[in-house]
Amino acid sequence: MVDGLANSVLETDVVPFPTLVGSPENFSSNAFTTKKQILRVEGPRDYDWAADRQRKIINTRNERSGEHTGYGVHLKGGTILLAKEGGWVVLQASMPQ
Repeated sequence: MVDGLANSVLETDVVPFPTLVGSPENFSSNAFTTKKQILRVEGPRDYDWAADRQRKIINTRNERSGEHTGYGVHLKGGTILLAKEGGWVVLQASMPQ
């Protein structure tokens, strides 16, 4: 319980930005965003290392920010490379030294 019984679990994954390689919104092809979902069923969940999955126990929304108040449950994540194949970040990373 966090501040009462009206709690939910918010799961957040880091995902690649949904645009084409070289597009104006993601010209270097390495942008990312987050995908959030409130879990509706209790039970075990897998940790997705590739998405640096995080969970937060939330309840009401903060009036000023519009975000939910709550407490994060975090595992130590790793570095995530979300660059798209054919983007300049991938090309630079694959060049011989």
